[in-house]
Amino acid sequence: EPDSYVLIDAEWMKVESIDGTRVVVKRAQRGTTPALHARNALVHYGQRLVSETTVATYREDWDL
Repeated sequence: EPDSYVLIDAEWMKVESIDGTRVVVKRAQRGTTPALHARNALVHYGQRLVSETTVATYREDWDL
């Protein structure tokens, strides 16, 4: 799906468009470096996961 990301070896790529079996990507995304990949390299893709976590920004310490 366009505007999603795929990971091949250690290189992230942004999917720009899909037309049938042709996929156009923008290489070297998310701070990675473009690299050569074997023809049978695994392509990792999936749904975006967003998680929110509460982080304490202060600490009460009554044992002064």
